[in-house]
Amino acid sequence: LMLAIPRPETGDPATLTKTLIDKALPLLSGRNDLRIGLEGGATAIALIRRLGWTRFEVIPEGHTGVGTLRPPGGPVICVKPGSYPWPETSL
Repeated sequence: LMLAIPRPETGDPATLTKTLIDKALPLLSGRNDLRIGLEGGATAIALIRRLGWTRFEVIPEGHTGVGTLRPPGGPVICVKPGSYPWPETSL
């Protein structure tokens, strides 16, 4: 599942990030079996803060430029900085 939002009236990054996370939260609720791919550090930290996650286990997956984490009892999260290209292998 890929989540995208329609082009809003404003191009303000903070507003776009908030809108995206507001749409994603209902889909993530209670779903600890997911693998969530997040592109962009600002998007990742905004989601992490909204979910109240503060501790993570690092999951060694070997994808260059992608950090793979899991909060205790939570889903797997793959975070890629927006400035890096996606790795050749799929997540």
